[in-house]
Amino acid sequence: MRWLLPTWLICLVVMILNILSAQAAPPAGGSLSPSLLITPALGQQKGDSCFYLNARRPIVDYRSFMISSPPRFVLELANCDVRSPGVLPGDHWGFTRVRIGRTPGKVRFVFDLPAEPPTAPKVVPGARGLKIVFRNPGLLPPMPDRQLSFSFYRCSIRDFFEYVDALCDFTIRLAPDIDEKLTMNFRNMALAEAVRHLLDAYKLELVREKDDVYLVRRQLAKT
Repeated sequence: MRWLLPTWLICLVVMILNILSAQAAPPAGGSLSPSLLITPALGQQKGDSCFYLNARRPIVDYRSFMISSPPRFVLELANCDVRSPGVLPGDHWGFTRVRIGRTPGKVRFVFDLPAEPPTAPKVVPGARGLKIVFRNPGLLPPMPDRQLSFSFYRCSIRDFFEYVDALCDFTIRLAPDIDEKLTMNFRNMALAEAVRHLLDAYKLELVREKDDVYLVRRQLAKT
């Protein structure tokens, strides 16, 4: 004997299957909504300006390019979203402002650059997002702003700058011909000020080339 299901029950099952199928399918003409949320932040590193795009995992699908007129730097991220204003001020070295645009599944950052940008920004991927570095080739990295005391008698200048390196987040490279012996006695003086006194006393200077800082002999003007 064959059992037949009631018509109303068949219609109900078909309706439920259609609803579940519609919920599982992606929207027409697009993909599932992006799941990687980006949080922008501004900062400084070794005298450069940094624009951080913080995320909970690496950002791998992106592209960047320069625009010459007007000078701009563009960064596009796929499968991402961002919660921030449409325009962020850029009162840091390297850019005047950044504009953020959104399209489905994509975020675009447009950085307005100075009239004559010295070099293209560098995009540095990390384990939790991206870092965009705007280099300042003429600015030395900052030193700790705290009071220290120094007392050296015929100390090797190389030993002194090893001490400086330990207090800073950068390394000062000494030219091969610099081997002075230092006699110094500073009390309650900021590190940067003590270094300036040393440079003036021994006619030395710190110069920056890209990511490196060098201690060299001061070039005397020719008469």
